[in-house]
Amino acid sequence: MSGGHTLGCAVWQGRPCDCRRGVRATTRALCGTERGYHAHLRQRTRPCPECRAAHAAKERLRVTGTAERRPLVPCGTRTAYQRHQRLDEVPCRACTDANTAWFRAQREQQTRQGAAA
Repeated sequence: MSGGHTLGCAVWQGRPCDCRRGVRATTRALCGTERGYHAHLRQRTRPCPECRAAHAAKERLRVTGTAERRPLVPCGTRTAYQRHQRLDEVPCRACTDANTAWFRAQREQQTRQGAAA
């Protein structure tokens, strides 16, 4: 075949062939599915965004029982404070206050438990 194409090469949904990048046409036919994600891994190619999204939904379903993403917790809670920290953001005032209140409650609880023992 001319142009460096291999057997089984095809144009899929208007996308050009990826023969030169090592992605087989059969993998393209599976793109956007869990099987497509694993086909990328077997071929040692980076999974496309569609396959990564399908795999993430499958994992969410396996772990949480639902494929939907959970809504973000609103600011003003300790969980939102931890989210700010995880994303390397400066926590907002409401989240900082909620985190401080949580730590105070923890210290008071530990003090009561120590006094009761």
